[in-house]
Parts: sequence; structure tokens; C-alpha cells
Amino acid sequence: MRIFREYMARRNNRYSIRKFTIGTASVLLGSLLIFQHSEEAQADTLQKEQQEVKEIPPKVDKENTNNDSNFNNILEKESNNDTVQQPIQAEIDNKTENKSASKDTKSVEEGTEITSQQFESNADTIIENKEQPDHSDVKEQDIQNDKQEKTPETIKNDEEIKALDTEKPDIDKKQSSTAENTDTKINSNSKLNEKEQSVTQNLISMENRVTETKVEVPNNNIEKNESEKGLSTNEKDVKNEKQPEKQYIPKTRVARSIDRNRYYNGISNNHHYFGPRLSYNSLRAGDYIATALNEVERNRGELTEEERKLFLRNIIRQTSLKNNKAAYDRIFNRDYSVARNRKITGSQANNINTLLSKMKDLTVNRDSPNYQGIYTFTNQNDVTKNDFGIVKDEVLHDGEALIATMELSKEKGRGTYRFENYAIRPNDSLNKKIKQVVAVYEGRQRVVLRQDHLGYYSYTRPNSGRNGDPDRGGGSGGSVKFYISFDANQYIDVNKDKLFGYILSDTTDTNVLRGVNITNKAVNIQEVAETINEALKKAKIKKVEDAIEAATQVQKQAKIKLGEVTQDQLVTPDEKAEIDKMNVEIEKAKSSAIQVLDALPNGLTNKDLLRKRINDITSVTSPEVNDADSNGVLDTEQLSEATQAVVNAEQTKAAVDTKLAEVKADGLVTPDEKAAVDALIQTLESAKQTAKEKLNNVSNIIVGKDDLQTRLDNIASVTSPEVNDADGNGVLDTDQLSEASQAVANAEQAKTVVDTKLTEITTDGLVTPDEKAAVDTLIQTLENAKQTAKEKVNSVPNGTAGKGELQTRLDNITSVTSPEINDVDSNGVLDTDQLSEASQAVVNAEQAKAAVDNKVTEVTSDGLVTPDEKSEVDTLIQTLESAKQTAQEKVNSVPSSTEGKSDLQTRLGNIASVASPEVNDADGNGVLDTEQLSEASQAVVNAEQAKTAVDTKLAEVTVDGLVTPDEKSVVDALIQTLESAKQTAQVKVNSVPNDTVGKDDLQTRLDNIASVTSPEVNDADSNGVLDTEQLSEASQAVANAEQAKTAVDTKLSEITSDGLVTSDEKAEVDALIQALETAKQTAKEKVNSVPNGTAGKGDLQTRLDSISSVTSPEVNDVDGNGVLDTDQLSEATQAVTKAEQAK
Repeated sequence: MRIFREYMARRNNRYSIRKFTIGTASVLLGSLLIFQHSEEAQADTLQKEQQEVKEIPPKVDKENTNNDSNFNNILEKESNNDTVQQPIQAEIDNKTENKSASKDTKSVEEGTEITSQQFESNADTIIENKEQPDHSDVKEQDIQNDKQEKTPETIKNDEEIKALDTEKPDIDKKQSSTAENTDTKINSNSKLNEKEQSVTQNLISMENRVTETKVEVPNNNIEKNESEKGLSTNEKDVKNEKQPEKQYIPKTRVARSIDRNRYYNGISNNHHYFGPRLSYNSLRAGDYIATALNEVERNRGELTEEERKLFLRNIIRQTSLKNNKAAYDRIFNRDYSVARNRKITGSQANNINTLLSKMKDLTVNRDSPNYQGIYTFTNQNDVTKNDFGIVKDEVLHDGEALIATMELSKEKGRGTYRFENYAIRPNDSLNKKIKQVVAVYEGRQRVVLRQDHLGYYSYTRPNSGRNGDPDRGGGSGGSVKFYISFDANQYIDVNKDKLFGYILSDTTDTNVLRGVNITNKAVNIQEVAETINEALKKAKIKKVEDAIEAATQVQKQAKIKLGEVTQDQLVTPDEKAEIDKMNVEIEKAKSSAIQVLDALPNGLTNKDLLRKRINDITSVTSPEVNDADSNGVLDTEQLSEATQAVVNAEQTKAAVDTKLAEVKADGLVTPDEKAAVDALIQTLESAKQTAKEKLNNVSNIIVGKDDLQTRLDNIASVTSPEVNDADGNGVLDTDQLSEASQAVANAEQAKTVVDTKLTEITTDGLVTPDEKAAVDTLIQTLENAKQTAKEKVNSVPNGTAGKGELQTRLDNITSVTSPEINDVDSNGVLDTDQLSEASQAVVNAEQAKAAVDNKVTEVTSDGLVTPDEKSEVDTLIQTLESAKQTAQEKVNSVPSSTEGKSDLQTRLGNIASVASPEVNDADGNGVLDTEQLSEASQAVVNAEQAKTAVDTKLAEVTVDGLVTPDEKSVVDALIQTLESAKQTAQVKVNSVPNDTVGKDDLQTRLDNIASVTSPEVNDADSNGVLDTEQLSEASQAVANAEQAKTAVDTKLSEITSDGLVTSDEKAEVDALIQALETAKQTAKEKVNSVPNGTAGKGDLQTRLDSISSVTSPEVNDVDGNGVLDTDQLSEATQAVTKAEQAK
């Protein structure tokens, strides 16, 4: 058993490196496109590949690997998707697993590289990768130290043997079974057929040459895991077999092992920081489940959504929430209330720390060519049967896109509630050349994918639910084809463009039967790149040929058109434009051809010849225009006629200007003078119009037209003068009209002033003597203004424009009638209304006096006066005084000469004022306020005495630090008495009116009586021991029983694993079972001793009840010889039978 466990430990710690090789095959683009590989290019490739195989440099450095494109191509699956596990050093893995501190690892540089590193404090070495991702936290100083400390420990052969066969036959994709992995030495003696042996010998000889030129490998016990696959017997397949891809060692394996030991070593600093993008804290026993969940959530930016759920789901599986199905969805939605205060144990913390470390490994290894992560702890991996690869012979044209198919598949198996997430991820360079990705699952569901924040195009297979049959759409596994549309205008560079395949396998069931894992592998796109690039090259050469032919045809058409245009010796603008347009088309066609030519790869033998053919296509000479208006007449003849017309117009303008100056000399224009000027203006406009028409006929490009146009534009039009002395009397008609208009306006303003004043006076219905006098004055001013305006309008000639309107305005100004006086004293109130109001006010004051007198008599009848009664009397007194004041003002406002004013004044003087009574029963309870104050004082004294009794008893109870239920009961009774006394006192004090002297002092004394908190019982059974101490002892006893149960289960699993039980093994188990029963009995007694009401006792009882008894196994190998006794008995029986028969 010990040997088996050690073997499994080494195996689990070993890095699993899988190689996917892909056989060479031509990619057909369909019957519509015929793309053939250039024989010259194939020969060149063959020569280079042969040289790469034969000449292996003694030392491969980083610069050499960067210059060799072959090292950047990661070999993927062949038709049988072979998987070979590369040799590793088991002893080195075991040593690195026990390191106490981890160093960040680096991925392998492109090309072959021997990598190792020594820690400064330890001679043990670890295998690490040199390539550092962008988000790694490896410092530059660490890299320098690594270079100085490198010592050769292991050799990894990364050379890639390309296909040597120039013929590329079609090879259908086929499946082959995977043989079992066997542990062998490096020089394996496994049987191979002749073709397999030849390939293997080539690889071994290459490794030997690298070993001889590098360093001598120390004599370490190195084990090699090699998968023997059934290789194709086709001679071309063997010839095209590629060298295994470089051994890739996943990053930070050492860091994960150290982190796992950190928990058991009790290191206090549990924070792990791996760079600016991901960090987490290790978990310990006693941490909350929610703490573990938060470690995933705060790194969700570095995970896909399905990865986030995977790690959350598997953390839950390690906790007590495992079987709570509702908890999963709630936690996915960040609802942690289901976890509440649940904590994790040490073993659970260890498993969760392993998951967090693997989460970190996943994010660091996004760009790793071969990464696999297993997230279960029960040896269910189900990883090795994943298949990644480009589907051959399925690159198709679709307009401006070339569609290649990538297939990710997982072997089908049974299992309920299973699902997988299939994804591809191009690097940034390749992603820019991808137009669309479509996923098709099992040929049924077609989905257009969108890239997520980590660059994945992912498809999640539907949950299988209860259906566990993979043949009916359930279970696990399946195949997803990704149809990738590449931009048909961009080449694929295999040195820069990379593509990764990705499969996440998980289940929503709490029982993991087929494993939880993630596989991320680089996919070889070499053949697809070659096919697409060759197709693009041929298509672009054809485009150049077509563009050259198009440009040549445009040139021929231009030459023919030029001959037609110059035949009649006249060239119109349209004809010249046609020639110029054809020249532009020639240049455009040439430019288009140049652009297509420049897109071709450099080095093509006929590229310069094509460029010369383009340059030889020249434009034709454009003719000059000599018939710009296309009328069949030379432009120079039309210019002469236009010149004469402009001269005639200039002469006519001079004649108009002379006559106009003569007419306007005295500032007066009669009707006869205006008629003479109008005739000359008409002659001028006719001459200008003739000149304009002649000039418009001249082409714009004729020299001299612009000057003629300027001269014509300078001949301004002339405005005819207006008649301003129609009657010929030597006075301007406008002056007479202006005077009349001003007079009418004055009359209108006077009318507006009168109307405004009259409206102002009469708006309140009152007219005072002063207001009437003001209106009369304005009316007189209005009549004077109307008379003056009438005289001015009559003086204006009857034919003058505007006179009729002035007469109408004047006639609309009507006369105004003066108002009568009705407010002699000018107080704004009618005199009759004032007398009536004063009489009513006096009556109101007399009624208010009677109401006050009646109320005072009623209030003082019982000798007590409450605040409400006093308030009622005061209100009535106030009403009386207000009524008297109002009445006095009303009487005073009546004019002195008004009849009846004196009588009203006499009645008002007879109404006397009333005095208000004093309050002696403030709360209106029928008792004098002084008596209530005495009762409240006695109640406060009682409360103070009750407080003293509680304080004394509480000190007596708590003096020994223990509180029994009886003691708490006594104190509670005294506290209740105190609260009752305080409540009674508060009621008494509240009953005293607020203004009573002494009430504030009583309230202060009552407020100073503080409440008392009852002590908590901490000795429920009154045994003189704290209940918490009893609970602690019981908790420890339960923990001891749980540990004993774990020890029994572990031992029992170890013994029964091989199906044999010896007597010694049974004795060991019986001893552990006895220890378990003893621990359970002790725990039961301790738990029973805890008082029933103690918090936590129920949880301890539940834990104790969960510790089930164990049945001792039966001995079936008494003599311990490794054979079942029943088998021996059967053999003996058979032997006896044979002996009896022989007898």
C-alpha cells in the first residue's frame, strides 16, 4: 500500500504534456476555386525543412528561435489525434512539491531551450518556463538572476519536423483508439512496426545530438510516460509525421504545492499576489465559506462566466452546502445569505486553497499551448479524451470571407446534469482578421458567437438534466464545430497569428462522476494559413491582370474619342470634358491596379513586369476649347458684338445723368419734369439689356469678357424722381401735409388724456370736487386742439396723398361730458355708506359687551378658574375691545355735518371695559394645583428608595462572578418594583401643572433615578462552574471523536483498497474502532453535562450524532500471503478432488 501511494503521489504531481500532431493534407476550397500549390514554393519549403531536420545547432538561443517560423507553429492533431506524454523528472517534481517558498515561473521561449533554475538556498532544481506573459509578476531582476543560476538538468526537444512530401493527398479525418500510458525508461523497448521505429529513431537521434552539444545530463532516475498509438501504415503518412511538439510545463506548479503546505505550516501571511490582475488569500480552518467565495468573486474579471461558476460550484462542493441545491444559484447571483456564519474545516480549507491556486494557474496559462486543469479530489479527471483541430478540406469562399472550420470534441459518456463550454480564442493579431465565428453543436444548434472580455468565442452545451444517455442527447461530451470567417483581404502569418482551443467540463449535480476540468491547447493553423494565403496570392494576381486590362481598354476609348472631337476644328467644353474624364478614368484604373499590385507579397518574379505594364498606360492630350457655347461660331466674333453693345449703354447712361441733374437743381419736381426723365431711363434699360445678352453669348474663358462685364456692371440703374410740387406753387406738398398731420396727432393725444383721466376718476364710482375740476380743464384743451387741426387739414391740396386719412382721424375725435360730484370729503366712500357702517359697528360693540358680562358671571360661580375658562373670557374681552375700536373708527369717518353722527357717538361712550379673572386650577381637574404638587413629591421619594434596594441586591449577587437563575429572579423582581415606582412618580409629576413652583425640581430628581440592567445567567445549573467552560470541554470532546472517526475511515479505506484483510490489519482497525467508541462516550457525557439552554449545545449534539459507528472488516487473508483464503480453500478443494479422482 505504501508503494502504491508513493507512486500515485508522483503521478499526480507530474506535469502531463500532451502532443497533438496533424498529418499534412491539401485543403480544397471547392469546385468553384482551384488553388494549386506552387511547385517552386514547395521545393523551397522541402529544402528548408530538410535542412532544419539535419542541421541542429549546438546551442539554440532566443534570437535563433525568433527567426525560425517553424518554432512558432504548434503541431495539433493528426487524423487520429495522437497524444504523447513527454518525459519528465519525477524526482525533481517530488522535491519541488516540498519547497517552502515559490517563485514565479516562466513559459518556454519559442524554439528549443534547456531550462532549469536553482534556488539560492537549496541545490534542488525546478523545471520552469522562460516565456513570461504580460500580466506576470516576474521582475526583470529575477529574470537576470535566473540566467546566471541556470544549470542543465533536463533536455526538452522542441524541434518541429515539417511534412517532406510535396504531394498533399486528401486525408479524411478519422478517430483512433488511445492506448494505455505506460511508465518506461527514456530508451523505450516498446514494440513498433518498421515505420514507427524509423520515426522514433529519428527523434531519438535528434535528442542525442542536442544532448552531446549541450551538456551532460546527470544520472537521475527519469521516468517517461509514452502513449503508444496505432500509426498509419500509409508510407506518405509516415513520411509526413511531424516531430513531437515542444514539452510544455504548466506554469506555477511549484507555487501551488508550496501554497498547499503553507496551511499546515501555519504561516500567518496568507495573501498571494500574482500580478496587477489576480491575487487571493489562502483559507484556514475556521474561515467562513463566504470568505472563500469572495476570493473568486474579486477575481471575476480574469475569469469567464462559466469559469467563475465552476470555481464557485467546486468550492461549495467542499463545504457543508454541498447537497443544498438551492445554494448554488443563489451564490452564483452573489447572495451569500445561505452561507451565513458557516465555517470550513482544515481539510476543506486545504482543498479550497488548491482550487484557488488552480484558478491562478488557469489565468496565468491562457496563452500556454497545452494546459489542463482538474478540479476534483477523487481522481475523476476525464480530460485526456478531448480533441482539438482544424477540419481539413473545408475552407470555403463566402464573398469577402474565407471560412475555415475548427472542431472541438469531447468523448461522449454517461452522466446526469453534465454540460461543457467549448471555446476558441485567437490572439490579437489573428482576431483582427476574423469577421465572424459561428458554432454548430452536433450539427443541430447554430449560434453566432460574440467575443467575451477575455477574447473567447464560446458556446455552452445545454445541460443534460436527468438524461444520462449520450446517445439520446444527454450525458456528457459531444462535438462543436466553429466556422471561422477570415477576412479574404489579409494574409495569415503563422509566426504571429495563434489560435487556442478550450473545453470546460462540469456538472450541476452535487456528485461529480465524470470529473470537472478545463483543457486549453494551441491549434496548428499552418495548413489553413497556407491554403488561404495561396488562394489570396492567386486571386490578387488575377485582380492585377484584370485591372491592367481595364486600364488599357479605357485608354483605347480615349484615343478614339479624341479623333472624333478634333475632326471639325471646333472644340466645345463638353467635348473637352469627355476627354478629361477619360484621362481621369485612366489614372483611376492605373491607381487601382497599383494598389492591387502593392498588395502582392514581395519577391514574386513577375511583379516588376506587371508594374511596367501599368506605367506604360499613359493619358491622351486634352484639346483646347474654341467654341465654349457650342453654337458653331468662334468665340472671338461674339466678343466684338458684345463690345459695341456695352459702348451704346454707356452713352445712354450719360444722357440720363445730365437730364436728372437739370431737373433736381431747385429741389422741386413737377409732373412734366418727371415724364421727361422716365423716357430717358427706359432707353437706358433697353441698351443695358441688349449689352447683357450679347455679353452672355461670349464664352467665359474668352479673354476680354471679364473687362466688358465689369464695364456693364458699372452702368448703374437710375431711379426716377418723385413729384413733390403737384400744384406748382413753389412749396413742397410734404411740408403742408406734415403740419396737418402734427395737428391731428395733438388732438388725438388731448383726447387720450381726457379719456384716461375720466376713466381714472370714475373707476371707483366716486367723484370729488378736485377730480371734476381737473376733467373740465382737459376737456377745454381738447376742443382747442381739434379746431387747430381742422384748419391745418383744410389747407392741404385735395389731391395730396394722406389728406383723406387725416380728415378721417380728425372726425373720429369725439367730445367728452364732465361727471357729477358724489364724495364731498374725498375719502373714497359714499357719504351715505359711511353713516350706515358706523351705526352697525356701534350695535356690534353693544352685543360684545353683553356676551363678556354673561361669561364672567358663569366662570366665577364655583370659585375655581381654569386656563380654558380664563382663555374664553379673555377672548370675549378682546372681541369687545376690537368691536369698540372698529365702531369708533367708523363714527369718526362720518363727515361732521352728517345727520345722526352725534347719537352714535353717545351710545359708543356708554360701553365700559371688563377685567379678566386669575387662574387657580391650571389642569382643570377640580383640585387646587398646590395639593397635586405634594402627592408628586411623595411618589419621587418612593422611587429613590426602590433604586437603593436594587443596587444593594445586584452588588450582592455579582460579587462571586456567578449568576444563578434564582439570583437573577430576585434581581428582576426588585427591578420591576423600581420601574413601577418610577412610572407612578412620573404620572404624579406629569399631573402637576407645568407652571407650578417645585415641579421642575421633582422632575430632575426623577430623571436621576437610572434604570438597572438585569444580569445574565452564567451558571444555569448552579453548580459553581461557568456554562461556557462546560461547553468548551464538550466541544473538544466532540472534535476528538470526529478525529477518531476520520482515523478509522482512513485506515479502513487503506486496508480494504486491495480487497484483502489480514489479521493484523483487522486488529489495527478494531483498536481504532474502540478508540472511536471511547471518544464518542466521553463526548456524550460532556455534552449531556452542558445545560440544555446553553447556546451551541444543539450543534454539538448534531455533530456527535453524525459520527456513526464503524463495522470491523472480516479477515479474508489470515496468513497474509496476498491471496484470499477462499481462493486458497477453493484451490485446495480442487486439489483434493483431483487426488481423489486419481485414487
